[in-house]
Amino acid sequence: MEVAPKVFVSYSWDSNEHNEWVSKFVSKLRSNGVDAKYDRLLTQRGTTNLDKMMVEEIKNSDYVLVILTEKYAEKANNHEGGVGFETQLLITESRKNLQKIIPIVRVTEGKAENVIPYYLQSAHYIDFSNSSNFDDSYKHLFYRIYKTDMIEIQPLGKPPVLETKKMNFEIDASISSVPFELEQELSRQSRMFKNLDAFRILLYKNVGGKNGIISLEKTGDIEKIIDSINEQLISDEEIKLWWHQGYSNYMVNKNIEKIADRTWVIDDIEMTIEKVWLYICPNSSDRDYILVKTEASPDFPIYPEYNGERDYRDEYRYVPSSVAGFFKGQYITGIEHDAGYADINGEVVELKGESRLRTRYLGEDYFFIATQDHSVLQRKNDQLVRDIYESIHEKNDLTQDDIIKLGKLSKSDISMMYN
Repeated sequence: MEVAPKVFVSYSWDSNEHNEWVSKFVSKLRSNGVDAKYDRLLTQRGTTNLDKMMVEEIKNSDYVLVILTEKYAEKANNHEGGVGFETQLLITESRKNLQKIIPIVRVTEGKAENVIPYYLQSAHYIDFSNSSNFDDSYKHLFYRIYKTDMIEIQPLGKPPVLETKKMNFEIDASISSVPFELEQELSRQSRMFKNLDAFRILLYKNVGGKNGIISLEKTGDIEKIIDSINEQLISDEEIKLWWHQGYSNYMVNKNIEKIADRTWVIDDIEMTIEKVWLYICPNSSDRDYILVKTEASPDFPIYPEYNGERDYRDEYRYVPSSVAGFFKGQYITGIEHDAGYADINGEVVELKGESRLRTRYLGEDYFFIATQDHSVLQRKNDQLVRDIYESIHEKNDLTQDDIIKLGKLSKSDISMMYN
């Protein structure tokens, strides 16, 4: 008996109409022999650990259908809500097997490309925007799920005999122009040096002319480096700082807000910082980095007392997390944040986009901070950085062995040309 392909559908709660479209879409897939699932099917029979459910479904499915809309793209690029969490999982999955992810475009206005998140730019999508073409798009999807060619590939014949026509011409030496590719390369080099210099200055502002590893544990020292990072984010939009959290990396794209002693909101993450390490490489600025250690956060007060249900580890996540919304000074559930409506003191209130996502990590965690031009953020080093991240977790400290391994990470291709 042929095994039905397993499909998980990822989407955002844009509106009742969109949710209904997704529901009918999943039902149609199931009626046609595809074992399709989405969150409402999996949570309707009782309380479900949403994080764990998404991890297991993405991991065990043959395909993940990502229903792309304007709101989905915004949440994915900003790592907001359940979509943001799924994005982290799918980034990891795409690096192993991009063909597993099938983008389904459902755009209301503008071009289809406008709703495709950054990490899916190179993926082949199927456009379901025009309802009159639904059957053709659905057929295209079915051929792809069942790995069947829609068009028979013609066997190769013999190539024709071709002759090259010889021409005599002279190159005008007076014509001088920079090829477009070279111009792009020079621009990349300029950006790299600007990023590395700005990051090195950020570090020196906090420790003077010291080199090597410097650890900061005093509240004043930690506040100073966080303020410096915030100033960098505000002062120069061209210089982008990035996180690397072992299993994923993403851009730090929002201002930092202090909410309590040693506690900040950074990119929607509420974190209490216990310790910071700065590494300034004596002979190569592209090996610099900041490492932040955060304390375990309590769960949000709106949820039942944390009982360890989220405390699992798999190939995607190391530290359990909790997600909520923050609306006019009070917390609401993550589901209310995504839905756009919340129960506030017994009254259903429309959030009108004023709710802000908040995430807490319920165990100690570590975050590297650098630019994309630093070795710790090079994609080719992802597995090595993840191994070091896990080593730091296991030892609960940054050891000399970890520092040596970080110092041996491969540099960017541009940087290697100058070293």
